Amino acid sequence: LIGNPDVSAFARLVHLAVDSQCEAAFPARTVAVVDIQTELGRHTRRVEYPLGDPANPMDRSMLQDKFRRLAVGVLDAENRERLIEAVAELRRADLASVLTWLRNPIK
Repeated sequence: LIGNPDVSAFARLVHLAVDSQCEAAFPARTVAVVDIQTELGRHTRRVEYPLGDPANPMDRSMLQDKFRRLAVGVLDAENRERLIEAVAELRRADLASVLTWLRNPIK
């Protein structure tokens, strides 16, 4: 996406600013405000607890999907799935799967 000219053009229209009210709420809340100005007017959305915050956690499936997206280009599909399975074994207190994964070279 970074090399996509449409994405780059859109990114130049984005401005980031620190909101003093959001900053004051941290760390009790991880407040975020998005303010979009269009030809049709201004649209504002405030989120007190964004997805992934301890007060609004992702479920396992969402975390796995996020990992798969972020690991593209770092791990191939097979190794992404192997690591997901190995980490799932940790819930059963089975460190052997993770240690085996860590000892084997990435394909």
